[in-house]
Amino acid sequence: MDKRKKIVILGAGLAGLSSAWKLSEAGYDVEVIDKKPEVGGLSGTLSYKGFLFDYGGHRFITKNQEIIKEIKNLLGNDFWSNQRKTQYFLWHKYLNYPLELKDMLLKVNPLVSAKAMLDYLWTALSNKIKPVKEESFEDWVVNRFGRTLYLIFFGQYTEKVWGISPKRMDKEWASQRISLLNLFDVLKKLIFKPKNQPRTYTTEYYYCTEGIGQIASKMADAIMKNGGKIYLNSEVSGLEQNGKLITHVHFKKDGVEHQTNADWVLSTIPVNSFVLYLKPGVPPKIKESANHLRFRSIMFLNLLINKDLVTENDALYIPEPKYFFFRIEQFKLWSAKMAPANKTSLSLEISCFDGDEIWNEKPEIIYSKCLTDLKEMGLINGEGLIEDYFIVKEKEVYPVFEIGYKENINAIRNYLDNFENLIYYGRQGNFQYIHMHHVIDMGFRVAKFFEGKLKKDEITKVGTDNEYFG
Repeated sequence: MDKRKKIVILGAGLAGLSSAWKLSEAGYDVEVIDKKPEVGGLSGTLSYKGFLFDYGGHRFITKNQEIIKEIKNLLGNDFWSNQRKTQYFLWHKYLNYPLELKDMLLKVNPLVSAKAMLDYLWTALSNKIKPVKEESFEDWVVNRFGRTLYLIFFGQYTEKVWGISPKRMDKEWASQRISLLNLFDVLKKLIFKPKNQPRTYTTEYYYCTEGIGQIASKMADAIMKNGGKIYLNSEVSGLEQNGKLITHVHFKKDGVEHQTNADWVLSTIPVNSFVLYLKPGVPPKIKESANHLRFRSIMFLNLLINKDLVTENDALYIPEPKYFFFRIEQFKLWSAKMAPANKTSLSLEISCFDGDEIWNEKPEIIYSKCLTDLKEMGLINGEGLIEDYFIVKEKEVYPVFEIGYKENINAIRNYLDNFENLIYYGRQGNFQYIHMHHVIDMGFRVAKFFEGKLKKDEITKVGTDNEYFG
């Protein structure tokens, strides 16, 4: 492909940057546009008063040795392996994550375990006699685990994070998220450690010395060294189309309108927003489909704590709805550089929708609610431990896979596939729940497409296998 052509990349997260990195390395003219003041997107790292905070927990876990080798070459000794220590906080008990048989037997009421087993056997027998039609997340899980385990582990956590009843979530979301087949599969994995473990059962992960955002920062450095351009604080405002081509990208930087011509457009920004930027406009049905797709938003309450450690866990999952947050990270146990000596931090993840009551709540109210929960959990004991706090909000984090979403996203994909110089990919760009290594893989695949080593439709065939729950 002609390397004199300009490639405009929308989004400076890992999906966009990995493409820009490899394309600029190969000699292409690339420009990256992003609305944030820093690169990394959801895989970025914030610095505040000597503390470092990621946007939630990002563990680099993959069997793809090509990606590991590339990131190691990029970061050198700043990319290394670590062992996680993560637990569930449930019923005021700490249960190991992933679940362990001994831990379950010692800590969980045996009546609950017995009820779960009987419930599962009854469900399995009933399905032999008259199979239950599966349409939702709830149907899929109950049929394989029984209602007791569904209510304890799967249902309440899922509803807490995604903000809708699991009855309204597509069953394929469960089949991709939950790699265990049924309750007996759980028991086998609790007793015998499998050779090929699901992602949940992997305790080793890669991380960076100064937070996960170091990957994006190094990619950005390489892009600019190769002659590429990165425009930050720049939000897309329009996309000019001429037949089956997108010819110009309009963006606003520091309040000033700019435009750049484009021979190719690579989009990793939310696909439901992307279609609305197209000028002179999209058909009403496509606009309607875009308006029906939703992302779950996350609010991060970051606490600066005058104590060496709050817990021995690097992260905690909090499934019970009575607690305001669904997950906690203590980044000091991810890397010692994430907090000053003799101090630590907590990052609390609170799920919401852009514009809802939680999203619009006053910061001091959010802080007060979370502090009450932390004290009830026994994590914060005593006054004066918290030196400071700040809140960060991210609008488009998790694609919401409501029943019917496939019709909407497929309509949009079919429409966008008509553009000859457009590639859309990544979690937001393709409305697909995938992880860091997946989006980097997609970015590399984009570069391979331009080199003629890969077909266009192979770029997004990443992350469609079963992953994990939690």
